[in-house]
Amino acid sequence: MIRNRVWDDLLNAVFYIEFLGLYINEVQQNKKVIKIISLCLNLISLAGLYRFSNLNIIWMIILFLVMAFNWGKDYFTITDKELFTIEKVYSYYKDQYKEYENLWYEIEESNITDEQASRKFKKINDSEKLFLKLNKFTKINDKEKLRSQAEILATERINKFS
Repeated sequence: MIRNRVWDDLLNAVFYIEFLGLYINEVQQNKKVIKIISLCLNLISLAGLYRFSNLNIIWMIILFLVMAFNWGKDYFTITDKELFTIEKVYSYYKDQYKEYENLWYEIEESNITDEQASRKFKKINDSEKLFLKLNKFTKINDKEKLRSQAEILATERINKFS
C-alpha cells in the first residue's frame, strides 16, 4: 500500500535530517577545537622561540611537532569539501521531507488517488536516486551515540503527526 511506503520514507527522511544535523554540528565543533589548538601551539612555539632562543634544539623539536600537528590535523576530522557535500545532502533531505509530508497529508485527507500518489512517490524516489548518483559523498562512520540521539529526535518529531 502506497500509504505505508510514504510513511516509511517520511520516517527515513526525518531520521536522516536529525542524524546529519547532529553529525554536521559535531564536525564543526571538532574543527573549531582543532583550529584553537593549532593556533595556541603556533603562538606558544613562536613566543618560546623568541624568548628562549638559546635552546635551539628544543625549539626545533617543538616547531617540528607543531608542524606535524598542523599537517596531520585533517586526519582528525573530515575535509571542508566533504562537509560541504554532507551539508548538501542534509539540505536535500529537508526538502525531500517536505515533499513526503505533503504527499502524506494528501493521502490522509483523500485529496489524491492511490495511482496519483504512486506516481508522485516514484517521482520523489527517482529524484533521490539521481541526487545520490550525482553527489558522491564519503561514508559517515557509524556513530552510535549520534544514531541514538537522532532516533530520539526523529521519534519526537514524528509523534507530532500522531
